Amino acid sequence: MKKRFAFTLVELLVVISVIAALLAILLPVLNRARANAAKIVCAKNLGQISIAMGAYAVDWQNQIITAREFFFKPTKDNISKTWFVSLLPYVSKKVSINTVEDIFANSPKIWFCPKDKDPYPTGFYNYPHGKTLTSYALNGLCSDNEVYWSGPPLKLGPAGGFTYAQIPQPSSCMLMTETSYASQIYDAEHKNVQDFTVRRDGHHRMTSGFYHSQSMNVSYVDGHVGNIKGREVDADEKYIPSNYKTGKFLFWPKLTLPTANESPAFWGPGY
Repeated sequence: MKKRFAFTLVELLVVISVIAALLAILLPVLNRARANAAKIVCAKNLGQISIAMGAYAVDWQNQIITAREFFFKPTKDNISKTWFVSLLPYVSKKVSINTVEDIFANSPKIWFCPKDKDPYPTGFYNYPHGKTLTSYALNGLCSDNEVYWSGPPLKLGPAGGFTYAQIPQPSSCMLMTETSYASQIYDAEHKNVQDFTVRRDGHHRMTSGFYHSQSMNVSYVDGHVGNIKGREVDADEKYIPSNYKTGKFLFWPKLTLPTANESPAFWGPGY
């Protein structure tokens, strides 16, 4: 007679327990590996964008591409001046810009961080979330767009209308960073900005995207990419857009960057 071999209930439970223990050990390691991979991809994206910006500068008298938006006047001319459209030829991307929909439909992959779950700014031209535009923002505010202030011209940050040669500390000055809100970032509360009526859409407390274990990737004017840990501050309702208060969208209202008062070299000229 042939004997039949089978696992007993106790043996099955032991095997299941061993597998569960291995999963408990391996899953955090795998999650960390995925997070690190996303962080590396994001940093690589910023590096490629920096190279494209350098190529753009060669064609435009060493000019840093200017931080512009078309929130209120989405004309073809305004759209064509935004950094994420102006750089398309420098990343081998040919896109029609006849409509805003064209931009959403053809955005290059390097415009997006893998960890950014909401790469479309709140309130952007009344379009819903779920569209894709960019995960990154230029450090700058340029005075050639009158919707931001009332008063004399205002130029903030390296992308506020400056050339590469005008940045005194290029290795310390942020050029671009991560965001899930707008395509430009600035310090609206710096002492030199208080006399202006500046919209808060691009203020760093509203735009900073700390997607990598509460840190963010930052590219600098000299082209290198670094990582900055978010600074925890008290939550303040005035900085949190209403659509973010539900917690539906990825946003860190308690984390921010060093201010321009604390680190003027980091924010660049104009502060």
